[in-house]
Amino acid sequence: MLGARVSIRVEGANLSGFMQGLREKGVICADQRCREGAFSAALPAGHLKKARLLAQEHKVQLTVTERRGLRFSFSPWQDHSSFR
Repeated sequence: MLGARVSIRVEGANLSGFMQGLREKGVICADQRCREGAFSAALPAGHLKKARLLAQEHKVQLTVTERRGLRFSFSPWQDHSSFR
Protein backbone atom coordinates (compact mmCIF):
# COMPACT_ATOMS: atom_id res chain seq x y z
CA MET A 1 0.00 0.00 0.00
CA LEU A 2 1.48 3.34 -1.03
CA GLY A 3 1.02 6.68 0.72
CA ALA A 4 0.00 7.44 4.27
CA ARG A 5 -1.66 4.60 6.12
CA VAL A 6 -3.14 3.86 9.49
CA SER A 7 -3.42 0.62 11.42
CA ILE A 8 -6.65 0.08 13.31
CA ARG A 9 -8.02 -2.29 15.92
CA VAL A 10 -11.78 -2.73 16.21
CA GLU A 11 -13.59 -4.38 19.11
CA GLY A 12 -17.25 -4.97 19.81
CA ALA A 13 -20.20 -7.27 19.33
CA ASN A 14 -20.92 -6.44 15.67
CA LEU A 15 -17.52 -7.01 14.03
CA SER A 16 -18.99 -8.97 11.13
CA GLY A 17 -21.38 -6.12 10.30
CA PHE A 18 -18.51 -3.63 10.49
CA MET A 19 -16.31 -5.72 8.17
CA GLN A 20 -19.20 -6.13 5.70
CA GLY A 21 -19.69 -2.35 5.79
CA LEU A 22 -16.01 -1.82 4.93
CA ARG A 23 -16.44 -3.98 1.82
CA GLU A 24 -19.67 -2.25 0.81
CA LYS A 25 -18.16 1.25 1.20
CA GLY A 26 -15.03 0.31 -0.76
CA VAL A 27 -12.59 0.81 2.12
CA ILE A 28 -9.27 -0.81 1.18
CA CYS A 29 -7.91 -3.03 3.96
CA ALA A 30 -4.58 -4.85 4.08
CA ASP A 31 -3.04 -7.11 6.74
CA GLN A 32 -6.47 -8.11 8.05
CA ARG A 33 -6.60 -10.23 11.20
CA CYS A 34 -9.31 -11.44 13.55
CA ARG A 35 -7.93 -12.51 16.93
CA GLU A 36 -9.23 -12.61 20.47
CA GLY A 37 -12.53 -10.98 19.53
CA ALA A 38 -10.89 -8.06 17.71
CA PHE A 39 -10.35 -7.13 14.06
CA SER A 40 -7.18 -5.35 12.97
CA ALA A 41 -6.15 -4.02 9.57
CA ALA A 42 -4.12 -1.36 7.77
CA LEU A 43 -5.88 1.09 5.51
CA PRO A 44 -5.10 4.26 3.55
CA ALA A 45 -5.28 7.33 5.79
CA GLY A 46 -7.90 8.82 3.48
CA HIS A 47 -10.28 5.94 4.28
CA LEU A 48 -10.11 6.42 8.05
CA LYS A 49 -13.11 8.76 8.15
CA LYS A 50 -15.32 6.15 6.42
CA ALA A 51 -14.10 3.50 8.86
CA ARG A 52 -14.85 5.73 11.88
CA LEU A 53 -18.38 6.43 10.61
CA LEU A 54 -18.97 2.69 10.10
CA ALA A 55 -17.69 2.00 13.62
CA GLN A 56 -20.25 4.43 15.04
CA GLU A 57 -23.00 2.94 12.88
CA HIS A 58 -22.22 -0.62 14.02
CA LYS A 59 -21.54 0.36 17.65
CA VAL A 60 -17.98 -0.99 17.76
CA GLN A 61 -14.87 0.71 19.14
CA LEU A 62 -12.22 1.71 16.60
CA THR A 63 -8.71 2.54 17.85
CA VAL A 64 -5.87 3.81 15.64
CA THR A 65 -2.80 1.83 16.68
CA GLU A 66 -0.25 3.25 14.23
CA ARG A 67 0.12 6.10 11.75
CA ARG A 68 2.64 5.93 8.92
CA GLY A 69 3.54 8.43 6.21
CA LEU A 70 4.81 11.95 5.72
CA ARG A 71 1.51 13.60 6.66
CA PHE A 72 1.99 12.26 10.19
CA SER A 73 5.72 13.02 10.40
CA PHE A 74 5.54 16.79 10.71
CA SER A 75 3.90 18.92 13.32
CA PRO A 76 1.88 21.83 11.90
CA TRP A 77 3.82 24.08 14.29
CA GLN A 78 7.27 23.04 12.99
CA ASP A 79 9.35 25.39 10.89
CA HIS A 80 9.14 23.98 7.35
CA SER A 81 11.35 26.65 5.77
CA SER A 82 13.93 24.04 4.77
CA PHE A 83 11.34 22.45 2.43
CA ARG A 84 10.76 25.60 0.35
